[in-house]
Amino acid sequence: MFLESTPGFQLSTSTRRRNQFLAVFILTIATVFSIGCAGIASGAPSPSTSQAVHINVLPGSASVVAGGKVQFAATLTSTSNTAVVWHASAGTITGTGLFTAPDVSSSTRVTVTAVSAADSVSTATSDVTVSPLVKLAMQLNPLPGGKAETPYSANLTVTGGVAPYDWQIAAGSLPQGFSLDRASGVISGITSQTGSFNFTASVTDANSARVNGSLGLKI
Repeated sequence: MFLESTPGFQLSTSTRRRNQFLAVFILTIATVFSIGCAGIASGAPSPSTSQAVHINVLPGSASVVAGGKVQFAATLTSTSNTAVVWHASAGTITGTGLFTAPDVSSSTRVTVTAVSAADSVSTATSDVTVSPLVKLAMQLNPLPGGKAETPYSANLTVTGGVAPYDWQIAAGSLPQGFSLDRASGVISGITSQTGSFNFTASVTDANSARVNGSLGLKI
């Protein structure tokens, strides 16, 4: 008798001579199989029960000006390997998900994609709308006057460019006791001085673009 074995089976035979051969097959397997007339086992193993890796990208969408930056993050389930590979259809993105928008002349949509390092079939995307960069400009509105020994506050403003901004006094000076907040552009304080104070303010954006503006303050 001819026996054909299949990987995953255990076949043993014993025979005794009584004018015939008696073949005893011992078959051990977790799934039901059948044996045809030719003695060949057939069947299929049970399908895998592992779950597909799921990715979620935050933010799900974003808007930014050309040259601006957006920090992305990815969360994964059904895997202990939480690493992802980042891709951007335009601009650049780092291995940690920091996206830098490309230069554009009109509103442009960019797709950011996260790919699971554990399962390259599992991906998630985010749409980024990139707007053209508006040139940095300081608004030179007259500052309101103040009074001695009275709390004062006024905002310097800017349009265009890329936040955050860095404000400084480039020339001249403010009244004693006054200061310019570098992050917000707010001039505030209390002074005992009186008179007119002329100064030049400077603002620099995240792309290192810089503009100056001459201003005056009367106390």
